[in-house]
Amino acid sequence: MKRQTVGRGFLVLPVLFLGLLLPSVRARAQDDSIDISYKIVLDTRAGTSVLDGVTPFRFGMFTIRQLPFGSLLYVSGRLTGPNTLRVTGDWTGNYMRADGNIVDGQFRQPFRVTGFIYSAFISISFPPSFAAGQNQ
Repeated sequence: MKRQTVGRGFLVLPVLFLGLLLPSVRARAQDDSIDISYKIVLDTRAGTSVLDGVTPFRFGMFTIRQLPFGSLLYVSGRLTGPNTLRVTGDWTGNYMRADGNIVDGQFRQPFRVTGFIYSAFISISFPPSFAAGQNQ
């Protein structure tokens, strides 16, 4: 009786398929970021500063680093729900926090502040693709 053996060539096809598939999955994960525009208004003992710019929003998070009045302002935010955002910040040991909803691609909230920051406000604009449900 003849015995049939399955050659190693049978395994080459699935391995080749996976090798072709993985780079596209990796590229899609790296391309999963969008650019958001922001404006932050700080009213402090040193004066008033308006900071604006664009930053990447990746994996539901973003960071902003600016130098108002020569001191580092660090602001970060993350999604806490499908359309809910929490933003926190630190400027020379004075802390800020804002929580709220993203409505029509816009997040506009006053910060709760400490120290010699008298008041602060943040406005973030998300692109239409985010507002259309890309954040789900």
